[in-house]
Amino acid sequence: MKEKFDTLFENLRNNALVNVEQANLGNPLRASSINAGKEEYQKVLGTNTISIFQEFNSVFLAWKYSMDHDHVWGGEIRISPYLVILGKSKVPFEASPDNKKMLEFLGNIHLLDHFQYSLQSTLKVGLELRDGAEHLWLWNDNGEKYPLSLSIPQYFERLLETKGFIGWQYFFVDLGACDFSDPYFSENFAAVPNDGTARMEEFLQVMPKLFPDQDYAFYQERLVFFKEANAKF
Repeated sequence: MKEKFDTLFENLRNNALVNVEQANLGNPLRASSINAGKEEYQKVLGTNTISIFQEFNSVFLAWKYSMDHDHVWGGEIRISPYLVILGKSKVPFEASPDNKKMLEFLGNIHLLDHFQYSLQSTLKVGLELRDGAEHLWLWNDNGEKYPLSLSIPQYFERLLETKGFIGWQYFFVDLGACDFSDPYFSENFAAVPNDGTARMEEFLQVMPKLFPDQDYAFYQERLVFFKEANAKF
């Protein structure tokens, strides 16, 4: 996995239309940190997830692209070190003090990734630890909150493929895990199948121009799928 990210960083730096503002991987996760997580937080992530962090214990990437002489945010990755993820995040997932059920839910949510510079962390990915398993959520402070269909290892693979383009996670909203008929879900999480189609359209407009050798058929199909889902809703 580390070699794949090193290649990603190099390809971005070599792209004449891209300006890389930050690109670095953290040092490998130590066994002592895994044990510290167990002792301090009584939590440990899955074996496949830990194996990734044992290659690099954080990922920070920020890049802009230039078209028509304007520099526009393109992509960002902000995955903190293992122990930071398990601890209390400085980037909060907020709910009304009166909403005790939501506050209880957020007590099991950890910050995995966020768009710190490009969107001031208003769009982020939460890691829910539930029933001994890892569940990812796409969390928009100003919009809907969706469960994602990705495991953490799959999330890293898609990071490589999408290069962390802003809002790429909307392609992986898990509609099967959404109960729009439940008033609590529709009020607190999401009331429509996917409110991120504009982000998806931007991805498909920009990425083929920056990286024309990549195959975007899967993402085109996902956009059509979610547009149809929205239209039928």
